[in-house]
Amino acid sequence: MKLIFRVLLLGVMGGVAAPVLACLPLPPEIFAKTEKRVRERFNSVDSVVLVTLLDVSKVKKIEMEVELVGERTTFRIERVFKGRSKPGDKLILNSYSTCSRTVAEWGHGPEGPVKLSRQWLIYRNESDKTEIQFSDMTRPLNFASYDLKVLSKIASPGSNKAPQ
Repeated sequence: MKLIFRVLLLGVMGGVAAPVLACLPLPPEIFAKTEKRVRERFNSVDSVVLVTLLDVSKVKKIEMEVELVGERTTFRIERVFKGRSKPGDKLILNSYSTCSRTVAEWGHGPEGPVKLSRQWLIYRNESDKTEIQFSDMTRPLNFASYDLKVLSKIASPGSNKAPQ
């Protein structure tokens, strides 16, 4: 009986640990400041946008009888480097996975959650359910300044900025 319990426990622990281990650590070349990396990311998706965080809230969903607590983020698109979006459009993303990065620190601040970064650069396929993850596909702007320089050179002539 103890052996069966141990096997079951190891199976459950393995099922929980595998997704977490798949997220970390990311190799440093993923964040390399090279034009090649930026071009590869740009070519691998159908949308690249610079966004400003408007709102963030906690959300819950039930998946396979397990309650997952996540984050719903609402952004305003400021600049389109690639894709069908237009400046001023809203982009709403939900993040629930173990690999997701939060845009707010959910402590007990006097005015609610503290936003970690107001502006983000997001590479994504518009048909996908994008999550904000620890990767170079969704990054706070202060970590994506190199990408912006390269994107400004390679973006299509139709890319634009939000009206001031």
